[in-house]
Amino acid sequence: MRSPGPAVLAAAMLPFLFDRGWTIYGGNVASTLAVYENTAWGPGRALVAGTVAGGVPDRLGGGVDLAAAKPILGQGGPVRFTGPVADAGTAVLAETPSARWSLEVGGRGADRTRAYGVANAFDVQRPGNGRLRFKTPILRYGLVLVQLALWVGLVRYLVVTRPRPVGGDEPTDQ
Repeated sequence: MRSPGPAVLAAAMLPFLFDRGWTIYGGNVASTLAVYENTAWGPGRALVAGTVAGGVPDRLGGGVDLAAAKPILGQGGPVRFTGPVADAGTAVLAETPSARWSLEVGGRGADRTRAYGVANAFDVQRPGNGRLRFKTPILRYGLVLVQLALWVGLVRYLVVTRPRPVGGDEPTDQ
C-alpha cells in the first residue's frame, strides 16, 4: 500500500492547525483562509419542533438546534418516501428547495416552504401516515427516450459500418 501524498497529509492536518492557532508562511491561518465546518447535522427527512409559521428560518445561521429532530418517512426510494409521522410539527426535507416536492400526512397535503435556504419544510398539522414524493417533469421522460433512441442509432451505425475482413470469408461454389 502506498503512503498518502503530501497534499492529503496537509488536508488532514488543517483542523489541528486551526485549533492550535498555528501559522503557515508567516501568517495566521485563520485570518487568511476561510474553511466551512459543518456543525449542524440532522436526518435527511426529519420532524423538528415548532411549526413553519413559528419560525423555521429562511437562512441557516447560528442558533438552529436540530438535536431534537426525529427521523421520519424511512421507507422508499430516491424520490418517494412513506412512513408514519408521529407528531404534528415541521417536517424538514434536506433536498434542494423545489415546489415539486409534496407531502401528504393522513390524506391531507402539507404546505411547503423554503427552510434554512437549502431545504424544504412542510407544516404537518396532525400525525398520521405520510407520503413524500417528487413530481418528476414529463419532459424528463421524453428526454430519456430521445437519449435511448440516439444510443440505439449509434450502435446500429457502428454495426453496419464496421470494417469487414477482405477475402477468405466469402463462401465459394467449389
